[in-house]
Amino acid sequence: MHGGATDILLGRRVRRVQVEIAPDLQVCVLEAADADVVLEESVAGDGDPYAAVLWPSAIAAAVRLPDVVVRPGVRVLDVGAGTGIVSLTAAHLGARATALD
Repeated sequence: MHGGATDILLGRRVRRVQVEIAPDLQVCVLEAADADVVLEESVAGDGDPYAAVLWPSAIAAAVRLPDVVVRPGVRVLDVGAGTGIVSLTAAHLGARATALD
C-alpha cells in the first residue's frame, strides 16, 4: 500500500492510496490526508471518520474477495462501505457490487 499526491475534495485534503489486493490487482481509493486529525475530530464528537480513513479491516476484507468472487455476476453487498475499497475490488473482479454507508 502506498499513498500518492494530495488533492482537495469537498474542502478536505485527500490522498490517493494504491492497495495491492493480489499480485495482478491494485485498487486506488481516496483517504483523508490528515487521517489522524479526522480521528481526533470524531473522538471530540465533531467528525465522521468512516469514509475518510482506509481501515485495516476493509483492506483485509478486500484481499479475501478474489477467493469469494469466483465468477462474474456474484452479488456483493458492502455494508459500512467507507472508502469503498471492498465494493471497488468486488466490481473489478466482475461482481455486482452494492455499497452502503
